[in-house]
Amino acid sequence: MTSKYVNTILELIVNQIDVASSPDLHPTARAPPGLVEGVQAPDMIIRHFCSTLDYIRFKKHEGLDSVKWLSVDIAGALIKMGMS
Repeated sequence: MTSKYVNTILELIVNQIDVASSPDLHPTARAPPGLVEGVQAPDMIIRHFCSTLDYIRFKKHEGLDSVKWLSVDIAGALIKMGMS
């Protein structure tokens, strides 16, 4: 894992997360249906991202594997998602 790439993708998601639940988005512009029904729904996208942030937060505070997670910056994402 390279923290640079993880930080970049987290930043992209945080910057675009509001688009996922935007009522102005035309239905044809939304993601195509997923393999599991309802997964493309905005609330599922947000829930999955929040779960991912929880996982990263857990890894940062875990004793064994935490060193490689320490440079992953989730502070802005946690604030944006109301998880701080």
